[in-house]
Order: sequence, then C-alpha cells, then structure tokens
Amino acid sequence: LMILAKHYGTDLDKFLLHSHNIGNFAEESGEPDAIVIGSGLAGLSATLNILDRGGKVIVVEKEHRLGGNSNKASSGINACCPTNGTQDFVEAFRNDTIRSAGDAARLPLINTLVENSGAAVEWLKDRVGVDL
Repeated sequence: LMILAKHYGTDLDKFLLHSHNIGNFAEESGEPDAIVIGSGLAGLSATLNILDRGGKVIVVEKEHRLGGNSNKASSGINACCPTNGTQDFVEAFRNDTIRSAGDAARLPLINTLVENSGAAVEWLKDRVGVDL
C-alpha cells in the first residue's frame, strides 16, 4: 500500500484499482503475478513495472521500512548518462566497468548496462521521481 500511495498518489483511479486488489489475492486466482524479494531500487522498479501493466505483486522486505540498501546509497548508481550535462562518456564507462569487474567481467551483461543505463536513469527520474 505504501508503494501504491507513493507512485499512484496523483492517479486516483490506478491507486483505487491496485489498493482494492491488495486483499483479493486469495479470492481471485490465489497467486500474484510476481513476488519481488527486496524493496530497493531494483525491487521497487520491477514492482512498479508490473503494477503499471495491471499485474499483482507481493513485495517481501526484511527491514521495517521500504527502500532496502538503496536507502543507504549516497553516491548514486552505476550508470552512464551522456545527456545529463556532465562529461560521461560511453566507452570510458564500459572500460571502467570491465576493469572493475576483473575476471568476473561478462561482456554481454556489461554491454547491456552501458547501452541501457541512460534510459533507465531517465525512467527513474521521470516515472519514479528519484533524485539522481
């Protein structure tokens, strides 16, 4: 319910639709579409994407408040945003990520991060309101 209030606070119809469904899991299908473990930035982003598409989600968080380790992060996230007005460069980001991964570097995953992180940051800013 806390997630719904935060992200659907300006869209009463969606808030009411999803909040009404909170108590209906057992009555309808008995199962959610997804169970998300953790309420950090990744977990809440996944949850919000599923809710935006009309799905039902259960979020499991071990802490007493939502936010996971993202609440403790003070230096941002690992992303390259060449359009944000700073001097982020895609190849420098790719090389830095490969270097920091060392022997564990998986180039296809690194390329996915490099190619999509800018759009992900924009989504976090625009849809979720994360201040990065």
